[in-house]
Amino acid sequence: MSRSNQRSAYGQALVALGAVNPNVVALDADLCKSTQSVMFEQAYPNRFFEMGIKEQDMLSTAAGLAASGKIAFASTFAVFATGRAYDQIRQTISIGKGDVMIAISFPRYSKKVVNTVAFAKNSGAGVIALTDSEASPIAAHADQTLYARSDMASFADSLVAPLSVINALVVAVSRKKQEELTVRLHQLEQIWEEYNVYDTNQG
Repeated sequence: MSRSNQRSAYGQALVALGAVNPNVVALDADLCKSTQSVMFEQAYPNRFFEMGIKEQDMLSTAAGLAASGKIAFASTFAVFATGRAYDQIRQTISIGKGDVMIAISFPRYSKKVVNTVAFAKNSGAGVIALTDSEASPIAAHADQTLYARSDMASFADSLVAPLSVINALVVAVSRKKQEELTVRLHQLEQIWEEYNVYDTNQG
């Protein structure tokens, strides 16, 4: 009986799955010859996505494809999947019912923010948008929208208005959750002191 290494077996299995299900797609992060997902690329080039050295984008894209009905296989080395893409896995891909996303976007609107908000909404999460107008692309996906217009005529965008809204939200939540805030700030002070974050010798 012939044997093949695990990576070759993985590539062969991807090709076999692709043959029986047209919804199977594969993504890789510039490692397809190492992970052997290159076999899938050669067999089904229109269903293979080479994302480059961007595990964050790869896993977020895979999640979006899965949400749209595709069966996505994202391939990379474990150290990169758990390191570079940790925030995407923890905060975005796992978002669902009971979660709330606060999305902030102003002209020129980031496509990544818009796509992430749409993904969160489709996953059942609540969305609060902080943006400049009803025409903002993230407003269409929001359950609640806070507007902070900035009509300053300048080559540099002013974010004074939205930052003021954010500051007001922080203050309001802090007042409502004073006990929790006190405990959290005490914990932070202990951490800062333990790791000498701040200079305590100042007068």
